[in-house]
Amino acid sequence: MSCGSVDYTGTSVKCGIALSGEDQWSEIVSSVAVIGPNSFLQALVYIPPGPKKPTANWPALWTTGATWPQGGEIDILEGSAGRSCLLTHYGTPTHHVNPPGHCAVPGTAVGWVTVSMPRTGGQVTAWYGSVKIGTVPLPLNANQQLVFDNQDGPDDICQACNGPLVYPTTAWLSRVTV
Repeated sequence: MSCGSVDYTGTSVKCGIALSGEDQWSEIVSSVAVIGPNSFLQALVYIPPGPKKPTANWPALWTTGATWPQGGEIDILEGSAGRSCLLTHYGTPTHHVNPPGHCAVPGTAVGWVTVSMPRTGGQVTAWYGSVKIGTVPLPLNANQQLVFDNQDGPDDICQACNGPLVYPTTAWLSRVTV
C-alpha cells in the first residue's frame, strides 16, 4: 500500500488519506493483500466524525474483486448515514445485489476502531472492537483486494447522508494484518 500521508508515532505507522473539500475521493488499493475465502483481516482504523451525525460519509475499509460490481464488494466498515456499517454488494450494473447490512450503534464505531473480519463458510463476519456487528454472505468472487478510502459527496446523492464535512478531514489506517 502507499499513503497520502504517513505518521510515524513510536513504532506504529499510520497511513492517512485526506480530503480538502466536497465531492472528493481518496483511495489506497493494496497490490499485495489478497483476501481469500478462508482468511482473516484485522486493522486499526480511524473513522472521522461527521458534522451532523457521529460518523462521516463515506470513509471505508473494504475489499473488492477484479471487476466491480460483478466481482463483489465487502464493506468491512463504511460510514453510512452517520453510522459505521458492514455491507456487501455484488452482481451486474443492471442487477445489483445488496443484501441487508449490519450497523454499529450510532457513535460507537467512530474514532480509532479495531476492525476484525474472519471469512469462512461462504460468509463474512465483522467485529468492531469486541462487538460483533453481523454476518453477511460472501460475494461470488472470493479473492479480493483490500481498499481503504475516504470520500464525501453532496447530500443530493444520499438524503440520509452526513455532509458536507468540515475540511480538511483525514481517515487513518494502521496495523493491518491479513
